[in-house]
Amino acid sequence: MEELSDFNIDPKKNLTWTQEMDDYLIEVLHEQFLYGRKIDRSFTATAYANASKAMSQKFGENISKAHIKNRLKTIKQNFNLAYDLVKKSSGLGWNQETRMLEADPEVWKELIASNPDAKKFYMRPIPKFDQLEAIFGRDRATGAYAETAKEKRRRWAKERRVFDSVDGIDQLVAENEVHLENFDDMIAVSSPLPTSQKNHMEPPSSSRGNKRKGAMVELLLEQLQVCNNGIVEVAAALREGNQVLHEGNLALKEGQQRVYSEEEVFKELENIGVEEDLLFRAYNFITSNTGLVRAFFGCPTHRRKAWLTEKMRGPSNSC
Repeated sequence: MEELSDFNIDPKKNLTWTQEMDDYLIEVLHEQFLYGRKIDRSFTATAYANASKAMSQKFGENISKAHIKNRLKTIKQNFNLAYDLVKKSSGLGWNQETRMLEADPEVWKELIASNPDAKKFYMRPIPKFDQLEAIFGRDRATGAYAETAKEKRRRWAKERRVFDSVDGIDQLVAENEVHLENFDDMIAVSSPLPTSQKNHMEPPSSSRGNKRKGAMVELLLEQLQVCNNGIVEVAAALREGNQVLHEGNLALKEGQQRVYSEEEVFKELENIGVEEDLLFRAYNFITSNTGLVRAFFGCPTHRRKAWLTEKMRGPSNSC
């Protein structure tokens, strides 16, 4: 999807969402996710702007970023509930064919008793569950991926990771442990100093500290921009290549004539009502020459029998 600017719209206008609108919004946001426009747990401003324009064009209404953000809260809340039910409930599973959560009646009864909100998924399909899992599944993960920002900072401090070199930045970016939102926190906990040195540290607001942080922020921003530009260029190249391939296939098909098989010839002779005693003779006559096959099928269906009779008599006549 190309970059789209936002509409000049009223974000306070009430909007009634339909299932079709929900499904299309999920498809659009999934595409934005594939373009790398979801950082950590949040979509970027560009992703919301693109979704706003796409939704407004699709449904002929002014659908703002505020509308989308509010609706996404409900969609994500329902997905989180469904995802947790699948991952944590014994006896409950996801059926790819029916697009529903399935379990024995006794299991459903216990689930609904312990969590009444689970009733909304009983015998009801979740059409875009796969896309939602791709977008939000990692947000619901456990273990290392579920660490809070505070837990991450403690781990970074404990491991005494050095954040003073380009190599260190590259490593953290590669491990998806650094982004702009937590960059300042990471600098604050990197390379802990002994207590004796802490007493003589310059305050965080000193010009030295600000310059150091500023330089690192600029360096990281530059690397992230290069990475983003590379992704966009690759996506554009893939789209262009697919278009060229598609156009080439169309040109190839247009430049080639249809080749009919002997089986198709015999079947068509039967379809147009060629008499039994002439059927095999007509079949041998037409299949003896590829030009006759093309001419036969080139005639309108209701004229083929007449054309065949004239051809088999002697002098050739056109359709």
